[in-house]
Amino acid sequence: MGSRHRAGRGAGRGAGRGWVSAILLGFRFGTQHSAIGLATATTLDPDAPGYGWRDEGLVIASREGDPYNAIDPAFVRDRQGGEWLSFGSFWGGIQLIRLDPWSGKPAAGAKPRMIARRDLGDKTNAIEAPSSSIMTAGTG
Repeated sequence: MGSRHRAGRGAGRGAGRGWVSAILLGFRFGTQHSAIGLATATTLDPDAPGYGWRDEGLVIASREGDPYNAIDPAFVRDRQGGEWLSFGSFWGGIQLIRLDPWSGKPAAGAKPRMIARRDLGDKTNAIEAPSSSIMTAGTG
């Protein structure tokens, strides 16, 4: 599904590699019906040959009953070059899933893992996902 690209997913992170990508979000407010998708382009210059975005398909989705909500995506690259997608807020806090750098989709066998949450005892335990801010989380 979709074309293959080298590592470097994430909006604006393809500079110098011949392509750029964007993480897209669709949701129905107040529900867990949400989806995060991926689109790529070879140029952002509207006058250049080949200008336009290519739909690379679904990255991750959620539906009623899932332990997370697929909203507020943010691309993350670790020091070793591993690529990750953080997402979430309501229902299960902030999730993290490893991405396959070739496809930009979840790596084989990867499952979302909760990395932060506020427990208020009900489903209104919203916690904001990272966007233009810095999020840190420690374990153990």
